[in-house]
Amino acid sequence: GTRIHCSIKKQHLKRYENHLSVGSWKFIEEFNVSNSIGQYRTTKHCYRISFVKDTIVSNSVTVSNSDFLDLVRDMRLSCTLWRNFADQIVEATSNNETEKLICLIRFGKIKEFRDIKSVSNAFDASLVFINPSGAQIDQFLDA
Repeated sequence: GTRIHCSIKKQHLKRYENHLSVGSWKFIEEFNVSNSIGQYRTTKHCYRISFVKDTIVSNSVTVSNSDFLDLVRDMRLSCTLWRNFADQIVEATSNNETEKLICLIRFGKIKEFRDIKSVSNAFDASLVFINPSGAQIDQFLDA
């Protein structure tokens, strides 16, 4: 499955909020497609979708639930995490003085200001994993 940015107008939000959850797979019918432009883009996809009043959302069988790990060529990023995510980091760093700490942020928000990139959580859409396990993590640690 490929990720794509989706917008829902405020007046339609109540209709769909019980049918959508982070990480779930859905069939979506009757929506608008437009070019994804602008400085802040939630995905690398060249298009984005927008729900309209006739959009239909129905359940789908999960096709793939793997976490994706992008290695950023040893680029250092400033990171700001809010609320529970900040508490997770504080707890993990206070209990760990010797090992590397891996923080995997899924669905984060990337900003660029004066050619400096930073990352933060994006409201309730972000997922933060502290020292996750998996083949990609092992490969990263061995590099």
